[in-house]
Amino acid sequence: MTACGTLQDALAVFMQHRYDVIDDRLGWVPPCGAGEDRTVYRVGVTAYKMPTRPTANPYDHRTQEEARRRGYRWAPAASTLWRVSDPDGDDVDMLAMPYLEDDGSTADPVLMAEMKAQSGGGVDGTNYVVIAGQPVVIDFCTVRLSNRDNSSSKEQEQ
Repeated sequence: MTACGTLQDALAVFMQHRYDVIDDRLGWVPPCGAGEDRTVYRVGVTAYKMPTRPTANPYDHRTQEEARRRGYRWAPAASTLWRVSDPDGDDVDMLAMPYLEDDGSTADPVLMAEMKAQSGGGVDGTNYVVIAGQPVVIDFCTVRLSNRDNSSSKEQEQ
């Protein structure tokens, strides 16, 4: 899997968020979103998620990886979990993923229903964007994948 973002940028965002230390390369990076579990910063084409709850990013990353493994169309193409350490020696998992913007198109109703069913209903208007009619989840904290494998792939194999 290709890495998303860089450890250097993840550390720069972390240091800015936690300690107000501005990276010379990036300058001030304004937050571009925030939720209950994280603050999001955009560096070029990458979104870096700074967690407020330590389990948020590892859960999000594992769920994205599993959704991609199952071939779900609504999963972003990549994500990387970067572990950074602060000066106090505490480790923080920063999640990097493509920065995706809604293009204003209407979600295809069939694709929307597919995403809702496959995500365990864990999508609402706040955790996905629509690109050319395809909904794409950008926050997986409420996504609950079933424990079973992708049934359509298993049926095709039989």
